[in-house]
Formats: sequence, structure tokens, C-alpha cells
Amino acid sequence: MRQKQKQNYNNDDDDMEEYDSNRNEEQQLTESTASTAPTIKPIFQSKLLKMKSKNTFFGSSKWNKRYFTVEATTVDEYGNIHASDCAVCYYNSKHDIGLEPTGWFYVHVITDVCKSSYWKGTLKPFENSKKYIHGFQVTTPTRTYHFRARNESDMNMWIYGLSSIAGLDSSHVCKWPMKTVG
Repeated sequence: MRQKQKQNYNNDDDDMEEYDSNRNEEQQLTESTASTAPTIKPIFQSKLLKMKSKNTFFGSSKWNKRYFTVEATTVDEYGNIHASDCAVCYYNSKHDIGLEPTGWFYVHVITDVCKSSYWKGTLKPFENSKKYIHGFQVTTPTRTYHFRARNESDMNMWIYGLSSIAGLDSSHVCKWPMKTVG
């Protein structure tokens, strides 16, 4: 009887060793997959003011400060990004990137992107009209979004970038912002 118990005990040890071995292999596979899985970074991003879509309470601002990105929603097997797979996403802060966005819309539904001074008539007396003075609008079949950028180069980047990705004719000339090395 003791020998049988000892044999069963050895079988349990073998099973445990096999279980630990399988678990280690799974863990290594998970770690290697996680380290080689591509992380999709935003194509471009910046902080903008976005006009609220709903009516505001009396005296409150019509503008929300949001962090905007243009992100690829999928990448093909060769690592290519297609305009039909890009979305404009907005977040409450830069730290929220990677989480569920506050809102978004696909780039391929954009019908027009242009400068706009519409924002000037939306300011409340208490709001500073000297910051975020570079307005532009993005039109889709269901809505027109109004934005304000901190500076002209950010505004140009969004107008030119969205027009280019959406395949729209862009009469707006813009140089992409470049980082200098050195």
C-alpha cells in the first residue's frame, strides 16, 4: 500500500512539474507576444479647444479643452495605415491616451476642413479671447466640429493633416512640424 501511495505521490509531482513547465511556456509566450505586438502611436496630436455640441448653462463656457489625436484603428499585415482606418479621437487629458476616448469620428467621413472665425461670436465676457485664437472647423455629413488651436502652426497642421489623410483637396499650404536633431 505504501508503494502505491508513493507511486501516486510521484505521479502528482510529475503532474505538478508538467503543470509548472506548461505555465512557464505560456508565460514566456505571453511575454514575447506582448513585447513584439506593435503599439500604434498617434499620427499627430495636440491640445485644442472644442466647442460643446449641446447648449450650455447660462454663463458657462461653450468650449472644452481636450487632447486630440489622429490614430490608426487598424494596421495591415505590412504595417501600413490607410485613411479609411484612421480616427480623430479626443480625450480629457494627454494622460488618458490609450484608454477609451471621450469621443471620436472617422477621418474618411470628413467632407471639409477649413479656417473659421465662427468661434469669436461664441465667447462669454469672462473668457480670454487672446488664447487659442486660431479657429478651424471640420465638417462631416452629420455634424460640423469647431476647434481652436493655441497657435497658427497647430491649426495649419490639423487643417493640412486632416485634409491630406481624408483625401480632400487642400489649398492650404503647410509644413509638417519637424524636430531638429542635435
